[in-house]
Amino acid sequence: MTPTIKRKALLPVLEAIAEALMPSQPDKAAAARMDGKQDVARLYAASGKQQKNHMNQILLRMETNLTPESQTELFLLLNLLTWRIGCLLLCGFSALIGTFPFVATFDELPVTRREQVLQSWATSRIPQFRKAFKALQGLIMSVVLTAVDDKHANPVWPGMGYPGPMPVEPSKVNPKTVEAHKALQAGLVPLGRAHEQGKSPAQLRDIAAAKGLQVQDALRPSGPELEEEAGAGLVVKCDAVVVGSGAGAGPCTALLAAAGLRVVVLEKGTFTPNHELTLTEGDALCSMYEQDAMMCTEDGNIFIWAGATVGGGTRVNWCVSFRTPEHVRREWSEEYGLPMFTSDRYTRAMDAVCKRLGVSEEYKHGKQAQTMMDGLQAIGLKVANMPRNCLSHDCGHCCFGCPTGDKQDMTTTFLADAARDGAKIVTGIYADKIITSPTTSTTAVNGQVTDAYTNGHSASKANSEQIPSNHPGHAGHAAPSRAQQAGGVVGYLGTGKDRVKCVFKAPIVVSSAGSINSPALLLRSGIMVNGNVGKNLRLHPAATTPAIFSEQEHGRINMWQGPMMTAYSPDAPDWEGGGYGPMVSTPPVSVLHLFLWVFCELCALISGLGRVKL
Repeated sequence: MTPTIKRKALLPVLEAIAEALMPSQPDKAAAARMDGKQDVARLYAASGKQQKNHMNQILLRMETNLTPESQTELFLLLNLLTWRIGCLLLCGFSALIGTFPFVATFDELPVTRREQVLQSWATSRIPQFRKAFKALQGLIMSVVLTAVDDKHANPVWPGMGYPGPMPVEPSKVNPKTVEAHKALQAGLVPLGRAHEQGKSPAQLRDIAAAKGLQVQDALRPSGPELEEEAGAGLVVKCDAVVVGSGAGAGPCTALLAAAGLRVVVLEKGTFTPNHELTLTEGDALCSMYEQDAMMCTEDGNIFIWAGATVGGGTRVNWCVSFRTPEHVRREWSEEYGLPMFTSDRYTRAMDAVCKRLGVSEEYKHGKQAQTMMDGLQAIGLKVANMPRNCLSHDCGHCCFGCPTGDKQDMTTTFLADAARDGAKIVTGIYADKIITSPTTSTTAVNGQVTDAYTNGHSASKANSEQIPSNHPGHAGHAAPSRAQQAGGVVGYLGTGKDRVKCVFKAPIVVSSAGSINSPALLLRSGIMVNGNVGKNLRLHPAATTPAIFSEQEHGRINMWQGPMMTAYSPDAPDWEGGGYGPMVSTPPVSVLHLFLWVFCELCALISGLGRVKL
């Protein structure tokens, strides 16, 4: 894919902004070469605008990842900067020059003037300027600092002291993970990839049927045709549809499949085996994160990193596996009338999940964590080990995928279990809406899951006992009275006029697409729950305090080496006695994190020349 011709006209402005964010320093580069420091010389010589293909990538990300509203605002700003009057409007006196026509376009301004403009936007009282600055800074620098060549290297990394990740040989991947992924891949149905390859709806139906899905003949539908089936290129009948494949979807899918139900998981992302992971930031962001990790709040102040791959957030998170804290369980039970969360049953459920994920506090600390622990203890604060679902003591790249397979994410545990029990995972498909209809009757009679509930498939009482007892599919339990009942999910392969509509018919639908996409799916489906859907989102912001240590006194501390986030202080989150507060820990730091947590924080305070020096 390439940016549109109209958008390519913005390349000079984009290059000018990139150069202001990361200007080259030829004098320092020449001095470094004289001293024999070639890596440092390449860093000083590098410029944000150096690679033309980088700018094309940035434009493409704008067109594909930003919301329509954000695209309109950002492209309007860039277009205005190509006009003298627009530049004067957005840059003020900084746009004035001493010769005719006395007003410059943005790319005609000296780099120091351009940087002054960007710094003024970063601290502007006008929120649109601040939002535009953060968006441009994030888009440009995430590409410039993470793009790699054919050898998976970036020219500025050596000068920064960052060696880049080292992919693991297939022979070194955990054998249990290899077996788990074989089972998982047997259950994958990559319809999204097939559609990208130009397969017709008829061919898609053949692929789905060959993978074990019960495909309804589109020309001769069996049973009453739903209104939602009109125009569908693929209709599949099953017992349960799970939207998403992350931390919530994994255990749910495994339970339903173990109970004998035909389960289909819908995942818009794809799956990459461990030994094929490059572990480079750019590849991981584009293939495993929501909106290439560019999702952010409306004001642009908080970037939201969410998984968009098979395994969801568990595939790219930092392995921390805390149980629901006791004070939170009490709050949910007492303040919100949900006694389940303080019950022994909920405790046993957490025990079962932690056991399957191999959660442990037994591991070695990296130098960065040990340094933090020493500092916390020096000021009288307690330290504790993080509970983690990883068997490795060495890797610091889990947020870009686990190279060894030691991380016990959903793909190596619950999803693999579900696939062994016959669950199918359709990848590359976007779940658009849940099909609902007025409730007509209960769905469990005389201890049996009925045919009406499972589209003709009966689950035995023994199997149904594996489903939680308050679930409608549990033996002897009648479904609670509701006005609407699920009938399946409508999804799409691809976008635009070539997209293919797919319908998955099932009386059980689980929406487990994350705290942002699940509410969006419910709202698109007209499911409001008394207006509460989407109202109670809470974010967990991460703020960073960088520090520079004396290498002579402390030795070299490479933040990307050793296991990530292994220690914390239990005192800090409870400063006010209510259980809430900041958690002090050490995050992983690759070149991307370095940019996000150091470069961005300092961007409005020091010059580009100063940032490169730092």
